[in-house]
Amino acid sequence: MSTWALTDLRSKRTWDIGSLAIDAFSWPVDEPLRRLDEVAYILSAVEEAEPDFPIITPQSIDTVTGVLRRRRRGYIGAAFRVGGFGRALQPGDLLVPPNDVPVLFVNETLAGSLASAQFLAVRPDPSVIDAQWLWGLLNSRSGRSFRRLVTADSSGKRDATAALLRMKIPVPGLTEQRSVAYQLAAIEQSLRGQEQEGPTTWWRVSDLRGQEWRFALASANPSLMQEGDPLGDFCEIVRGRQSRSRDEPLNTSVGVLPLATGMYLAGRRDEVAPVLPNSLIAEPGDVLVAVIGERPLARVVVDPMLVGDTVYRIRPNERAFAAAIASFLNSAIGLARWRFLALDGTVPQMRLSDLRQFPVPVGALAAQTADIFPVRPLDVQLDSILWPN
Repeated sequence: MSTWALTDLRSKRTWDIGSLAIDAFSWPVDEPLRRLDEVAYILSAVEEAEPDFPIITPQSIDTVTGVLRRRRRGYIGAAFRVGGFGRALQPGDLLVPPNDVPVLFVNETLAGSLASAQFLAVRPDPSVIDAQWLWGLLNSRSGRSFRRLVTADSSGKRDATAALLRMKIPVPGLTEQRSVAYQLAAIEQSLRGQEQEGPTTWWRVSDLRGQEWRFALASANPSLMQEGDPLGDFCEIVRGRQSRSRDEPLNTSVGVLPLATGMYLAGRRDEVAPVLPNSLIAEPGDVLVAVIGERPLARVVVDPMLVGDTVYRIRPNERAFAAAIASFLNSAIGLARWRFLALDGTVPQMRLSDLRQFPVPVGALAAQTADIFPVRPLDVQLDSILWPN
């Protein structure tokens, strides 16, 4: 939902929208506020990355699930090294992106990795704040919203870093923080081991007769795209409808609902729209996926929502399939097949006909959730733990 605030401008020295938004922001808990640089030590990047070495960058982190997806090559410049002696990063340190991308918790599985200096690296002071608590706080919906606000006017990495260090966060007592440490640790550990294999380059000769060229050119084994049952056999799939222009004022005289858009699925914007006679509504148990982009960003609907024209609504024949469908589409196999099917252009786009024919391997919907990506967005999981009321 969008956040509305009434602010008295008479006492303000500036009417800058960013500053006013920060002033109107409030955390879901009433706890003492402390600046980030008061509860954590700042770490310096001391390595120099070589162009062919895979580097963790903010773009490597999935914006919805917080999973480390793929490292980048070609980065040249300062970097943090994970593990070792001296000023290397250690388990429990945090890598904070200069925007609202999820914060990466440094754990033992990242030993030997390099992370770009685009991150702000901090080491929580254990006498003041628990590392798991700080990670959860910064990745909660409120934490990501506040980070987005404080860095909105930053002109570069230096300005963004300074703004992040000045941001004030709630710091309850250590006993209260550690009371949820086990739950937070369980969520963080569930994100590990889901990194995708890096891209490879290969040449081959293909017979393009009797098959779709895009499958033959996209995969060394195009027959994989014919294995399984069409997704449309398990559900009804329709595309959403445009609810209103972004420049059109919101008419509150009619009913309004949260609006699902591609930006909403990516965790970047919440908005509402009026319920019109031709509106498409997603009900709890439906699945939403993005029309545009190289990722489905599948999400199970919890509360009724309007579906915008940049989102497909998937209504399973059996509601029990909802979480399994979302999990499969977000899994490594689902993502690879999505990229094969998404039309190449200025921006990849999934056609409705292709989504209905999307091949679902036999047994995929019964796969164990430990083998696939999390279904629920990271910020939603964390909010339910940090702000239960």
